[in-house]
Amino acid sequence: MKFSTALCAFVALLSAASSVAAQSNSSTATITNTSSSSTSVEWPKSIPLQQSVQYVMPSYDLSKLPKFTWSLANESFTLRTSICGMQVDFCKKAGCDAAVGAKETKVADNFCDQVTLASKCTCSGGISRLQKFQWPVMTQDCRFRGQACRNQCMYGGTLTNQMPSCIAACNNVFGMQCGLPGQMAANYVVNRKGEKPNLVLTQGGGSQSAAAAAMHLPARGTTTATALAVVGLAFTLF
Repeated sequence: MKFSTALCAFVALLSAASSVAAQSNSSTATITNTSSSSTSVEWPKSIPLQQSVQYVMPSYDLSKLPKFTWSLANESFTLRTSICGMQVDFCKKAGCDAAVGAKETKVADNFCDQVTLASKCTCSGGISRLQKFQWPVMTQDCRFRGQACRNQCMYGGTLTNQMPSCIAACNNVFGMQCGLPGQMAANYVVNRKGEKPNLVLTQGGGSQSAAAAAMHLPARGTTTATALAVVGLAFTLF
């Protein structure tokens, strides 16, 4: 009797193992380990598959923007002090990527003028990890400039039927790309304390290179500044 019971249990175990193997062979995903055998698992249906989308640098038609005068330097001293505090803190926490053969890498110049918002973020023996389109002075300029642009559309005499396209142009250039590589913002980069930023409207921008700053060359990775004079905006956006 005991032998018969044990035999039945053994047969049931073999049946269960065969059922598991059959389910495994019909699965859609395979994970292979370092041995010659492989294990198949089914992707959970409750977890949706996500497709990655490559970032595309946008191009802008600045001629559709309204003409307006605005500068972040004209905002309150309290706001500028807060932005400069973020700027210095971001530069410090981002740290540096060491150059090939560098014995020591550290943040070298890190300042932000609370009056002009002139800023510098460089490293000795390497390059700052903080891209210029990530600088708080740049991202805040982009956001506040976008608001000033929309205000011009709504309260600056724009015809009612043209207001939606005017606001859409402001959002396209200054709204959706703030903090991203395609960001449009005034340039606050300087080489030394006491200098005034040129405030040229610039798209994107890589890390500020300490070597380039020392030689007074354009910072590495900076996208060419937009030629605003071509569309008649050179003296209206700042």
